[in-house]
Amino acid sequence: MRAKVRKLVIGVALVVAFTLLILQPFLLPINAQTSTTLPSSGTGVVESTGWLIKPNLTNGLVILDDAIEVAVNITVNNTQAIATPAPFDQFINITEQELAEALGSTMASTLWSQAMSYHFLNLLFLNSSGKPLYAWVMNYTSSWVAVWVKLPEGVPAHSTVSLTLNFTESNQYPYTGIYSAVYKGYDNGNDVFVAYGYFNDTVPSGWTTGVFNGFSLENSINGLELVPHATNDGGFVYTSLPSDNANYTVIVSWWYNGENEALVQELYGNTSKIIAASSIGNTAGAETPCASGGTFAQSDFGASTAYIKNATNYTSTSFYGSGIVNVTTYFGVQGNTQYYGAVKVGSPFQIMLPSTFYTSHLVTDRTEPTLFIGAGTDGSAGTIYLDTVIVIPTPPNNVMPSVAIKPLNTTSGTAGQYIAWSYKPAGNTLNITIWIKNYTTGIHGFPGLVVYSANMGNYTSDNSTSGFSAILVSFAGAVAYHSSDASTYIFINTSAFPEPKPPFNMTVTLVKDPFGDTSVFKVYINRTVYILNISLPLPWSQIGYIGLRADYDNIFTSTDPTVTAYNTTIGATVTTTTTTTTKTIANTTITSTTTTTTTTTTTITVTTITSTTTTTTTTLTTTSTVTATKVVTTTTTSTATSTVTTAATTVYLTTTYVTTSTVTVKSATSSGLSLSSIYVLVAVVTILVAIPAGIMASRSTTQDSGRRYVQKA
Repeated sequence: MRAKVRKLVIGVALVVAFTLLILQPFLLPINAQTSTTLPSSGTGVVESTGWLIKPNLTNGLVILDDAIEVAVNITVNNTQAIATPAPFDQFINITEQELAEALGSTMASTLWSQAMSYHFLNLLFLNSSGKPLYAWVMNYTSSWVAVWVKLPEGVPAHSTVSLTLNFTESNQYPYTGIYSAVYKGYDNGNDVFVAYGYFNDTVPSGWTTGVFNGFSLENSINGLELVPHATNDGGFVYTSLPSDNANYTVIVSWWYNGENEALVQELYGNTSKIIAASSIGNTAGAETPCASGGTFAQSDFGASTAYIKNATNYTSTSFYGSGIVNVTTYFGVQGNTQYYGAVKVGSPFQIMLPSTFYTSHLVTDRTEPTLFIGAGTDGSAGTIYLDTVIVIPTPPNNVMPSVAIKPLNTTSGTAGQYIAWSYKPAGNTLNITIWIKNYTTGIHGFPGLVVYSANMGNYTSDNSTSGFSAILVSFAGAVAYHSSDASTYIFINTSAFPEPKPPFNMTVTLVKDPFGDTSVFKVYINRTVYILNISLPLPWSQIGYIGLRADYDNIFTSTDPTVTAYNTTIGATVTTTTTTTTKTIANTTITSTTTTTTTTTTTITVTTITSTTTTTTTTLTTTSTVTATKVVTTTTTSTATSTVTTAATTVYLTTTYVTTSTVTVKSATSSGLSLSSIYVLVAVVTILVAIPAGIMASRSTTQDSGRRYVQKA
């Protein structure tokens, strides 16, 4: 019985040992983990100053753009004695001819064709500080494009502001969007306008519908049916505005089919009290509703009249009559002045701005910060559809600032642009994870994940400045090191893993090596792991920032980097010896010829229980310039090896120069005893203990059996 138990124990020990051997390249034993999403961690940020387009952090994504740009200057000129509101929605119409006058016909034609292929979503507007501005393409043709641009600071009175318009090589959404009626999927109207509603077969979020009289409202691809083809019917929709003291303009795209009656577009009314619009001034209007206490325009096709009304009075001007009419109506207020205009358009959902306006001077009644749209009919059946609603701050005296286009130098992106977030390691192992969602330009140069020392700053580039240390793990499959006394990176391995095809997930595992420095242990691309064991002389204690880096002509979108920290714990009894070595990283600049002696210690695979260690010494000739020197005392393990080849090799290059200094260059393989080697040693110890125990158990069993046999005989 005891013999069976011993054999069972031995079998289990062997299974555990071989399991460790098989899994050891892929596993790190972990304790409690802490995960940090860097951009939302509230920590400090370092960022390069050479971006043509600033990084865009929105909705958990980081969008980096370091591409080739062709740009023009746009001057916005406010000729009025009062400033625009701030923020302000500036209308800009750009023609290909204007672009040709600024850049030349050949360049303009190329840019225009490219922009049309992007539906003008590749346009990017920047303010004078280089910050992207939200823009909404209202419409375009082969010769012009109409865009609304949100200016956060507005335009001062009798003054100008300068914008830069970049023709980029990629879609710039969400900064640049487009009207869904023109091209679907990239509508950012809510980011540009005070209020926005696109009523194509849906009621947008934030809008409330109601029935004043008759049938309920219906959604359709023709718009929101405020009034079906019925008599004495009325419906409405409303939303809130930021303030009832601000001056707003409401632009409405709608259409009607019938003889009677009207549509109301109203500001500042009390939407909890809906009344008949005709009750103010006893005008036409039938079942057309309005909110009490506001100021509105009533476009009445039954009376061919537009009524401008406040809570008690009205004035009027002409409007289109009955029939089938697609129309854009415009109603704005500034103080106690009102502006009204209307223009026919060719189809539903089309928006145009009127060229002439009717001006009235009623008291602008203001009860609540609301926008109300109502429509109704009388005894003659009619249909009224609401398509699109836009609310903008009213231009000063209803005069939109003018726009002029001037040439601007063509600029290229700068290599080594970065954004990184403050982070101090909470353990001795870090997993840094991102998901590259798209890569519109393809991978050029060496963009990727970057780790900076704590003394990193806001430099023009990380590829032309000294004073900090960095480790770069590039999407291109390269690993590079930036020494504190060098201005550029030294590439340790340019093919550490294959260049992935976007979209892809990437996780870089960093560990604290036996020198106290940072080792790039492995890289996951999607579900494939690449064991690197590249140890670099960035002290673990000096890690201060983790972020993303872009080189020239790179545009990509990444999720926010997430760092998971934990401690790796391995228990093993080892015998150690102490050796003092010196480490450095060598620059690639050739300045002198030196003689290098290399000692490489490796472990050889054996097929018996006995382990063998071989030491090989070689002499090399190399050319290099010393850029950094650091003396470190290292503890290495002298424990015997196993029956399989170890995963790591340690190489030291001792270099003697013409100068009096002597340095050691640590190669791209790991130093000291790697984590993989420790796994192997644990497995070896288990095997070495288990097999002799099994032999002894077998002998003991034989002896016991022999004694029982003699006794029995």
